Amino acid sequence: MADLNDFLSLIEAARDLETDVERLIRYVARGELAIAVQAWMAIFADSNFDPQAKSPKQHVEHWLSNHSSELSGNAKDRIATLVNPETAKIGGAPRTPVN
Repeated sequence: MADLNDFLSLIEAARDLETDVERLIRYVARGELAIAVQAWMAIFADSNFDPQAKSPKQHVEHWLSNHSSELSGNAKDRIATLVNPETAKIGGAPRTPVN
């Protein structure tokens, strides 16, 4: 009987974990990460880089101002830093090491 109770407890824990993961996915999907992906796709994946922008980060900031005006200035800066393909030295996200 103890094995059955342990098994049922594990199933319940797995359901709780699945609910937590689903909640996290929904939160991220409507948050800054989702907006960052949209910005990257609109600007870089579709080759819509604005030649008048002084830097990729500035282009992202302009895109965010036009498409996500509800974001705070700090949120826009975090997203622009994340999406910026330039090196950290000039304001972009650090490069991911390739092994």
